[in-house]
Amino acid sequence: MRYSSLFVPAALVLITAMPGCSNESASPDESASSETALSRPSTDSALVSSLQKALRGTQYVSESEYDWSALVSDARDAGEVTTAAVVEHLGRSIEALDRKLNKDLAPRTIAHLTVKEFETFDELFARLEDGGENVEQAYVKARRIMQSNLTGLRVFSFDVTPNGDQVTGPVILVVVGKSASGRLIALTTFEVAT
Repeated sequence: MRYSSLFVPAALVLITAMPGCSNESASPDESASSETALSRPSTDSALVSSLQKALRGTQYVSESEYDWSALVSDARDAGEVTTAAVVEHLGRSIEALDRKLNKDLAPRTIAHLTVKEFETFDELFARLEDGGENVEQAYVKARRIMQSNLTGLRVFSFDVTPNGDQVTGPVILVVVGKSASGRLIALTTFEVAT
C-alpha cells in the first residue's frame, strides 16, 4: 500500500494526518464518544487531519488504486463551492499532487482541464460505502466528518469530456465543501476509468 508524502505550495496548505497531528490532549473520558470527537474537529487543520485519519489505508479503486488526500485552502473567503473556486483556491495543491502521483504524464494545469459534476456527494458516498466492511466504515466516518463540518458539498471530476471519457490521464476526483471559517476543504484522489 502506498503512502504519499505531499508537496506544500506557498499559497495553500496541504495536510496529512500523522502521529501527533490530532488533538491528543483530550482523553477518551473528556469526550462523550469517539464518534463525536471525530466528527467535530475544532479547527480546519484538525478537520483535515480527521479526514486523513478516517481514510488512512483506504484507496479509491478504479482501474488503478490511489490514496485519498485532504486539502485545505488558506483563503478564508472562498465564496460558494464552484468549479472556479476549486481551481482558484485548491488548484495549485491539486496540480502538485497530480505531478507527484502521475509522474509519467506531462504536467497538467487544472484551470485548463475539462470539468464535470457527475454525482452528488450522497451518490458518491453511497457507492463508496458499498465496498466491504472495512472500506465502508472508513467512508462512513469521512462522510460524517464532512457533513458535520462543511456546507455546499459537491463532487467534481477534472479532465473528462462531456460524455465522461478521460482526456489526458487519470481523472482528478475532488469532493469539496466550505468550512465555518470560509475555507475550502477537499478530499482528492484519482480515477482511471475504461
